[in-house]
Amino acid sequence: MRILRKSKSVEILLQLLNGPSYVRELVSKVGGSAQTVEMRIQELMKEGLVTEEVWEAWPFRKMLKLTDRGK
Repeated sequence: MRILRKSKSVEILLQLLNGPSYVRELVSKVGGSAQTVEMRIQELMKEGLVTEEVWEAWPFRKMLKLTDRGK
């Protein structure tokens, strides 16, 4: 899987092994730019490794967690 060779992919997955996390929390925990982390999250979701739950009401947040495939 090529996605695992890209920067921050493994770090994101390792953080999510500890449990679900908000995007902003992941950015601060794995370091790097928010843009890179967001891009990686999108790629991990496309590969079916990560899923997100979006709150439609205030506060608007995205909770990320590993799928069974991502574990």
